[in-house]
Amino acid sequence: MGIEFDTHEITAFADAITKASGAADKDCEKVVFRGAIQIKKDAARRIRGHRRLRKLPWSIDFDMYRSLKGPAAEIGPNHAKGQGALGNVAEYGTINNPPMPFMRPAADAEQPRFEKAVEDLAVKALGLE
Repeated sequence: MGIEFDTHEITAFADAITKASGAADKDCEKVVFRGAIQIKKDAARRIRGHRRLRKLPWSIDFDMYRSLKGPAAEIGPNHAKGQGALGNVAEYGTINNPPMPFMRPAADAEQPRFEKAVEDLAVKALGLE
């Protein structure tokens, strides 16, 4: 009495994942880029209009790069631009100023859209649609 396994379906699924990961690379980069743009715009909108931080919205920037896990983006105030170095003061506050979060809420608002886009991309790449 022996145990037999049919690994045909598992092997086919693993091959589909391997094939899809290479094909979806550029599309994944586009999803990350779009998410970074949306967070940047939303964060700028949230902090715009503050009487002492007028230049802060225009200092928000992002850099795309490739990590070991794939495309990634770093989003936030650019310290080289006007008032960019004050981004952490606005976001987290100081002993004399209350926090005015603008980056975290923008990221939280984008998260469901980003997750849906990545999910749709995975379904498309695996041919499960």
